[in-house]
Amino acid sequence: MAAGKLNTLLQLAVVVILITLLCGFSSVWSQQYLKVHVYVNNNLYPGTDMWVHCKSEDEDLGAHKAAYDMDFAWTSHIKIDWDTTKFVCHIWWWDSKGQMVDGFFDIYKSTRDIYDCTYECHRFVKPDGIYFLVNDTIKFTYPWPQ
Repeated sequence: MAAGKLNTLLQLAVVVILITLLCGFSSVWSQQYLKVHVYVNNNLYPGTDMWVHCKSEDEDLGAHKAAYDMDFAWTSHIKIDWDTTKFVCHIWWWDSKGQMVDGFFDIYKSTRDIYDCTYECHRFVKPDGIYFLVNDTIKFTYPWPQ
């Protein structure tokens, strides 16, 4: 009879250990992702359109036109602990002389932006370059290439 109780207790212990392990793995799989919204706003001049073509290693968002004071935006799911997601955007527009102004910019880099903007990353395209909203401060980040 004592052997039967011992056997039952061992089986119960094994079940508890398995459940604990499964719950631990499940929480590791589900809690590590962060949903990030990225906004690229046209702050050029009234009546001036801009075009934005962004892509990462895994995803091409295509080319989009944004009118003055409008955004091109997307959402991405970033793995917090080891992610190296980077979206490079080709941004272009025509100035008042009809000259194309363009450049390629690291608009989102998880290793940098997970700390600077976490859930919502705002970028502003202005005549002198690209600005990032960092901790409630608009910061000049990239000039237009010469």
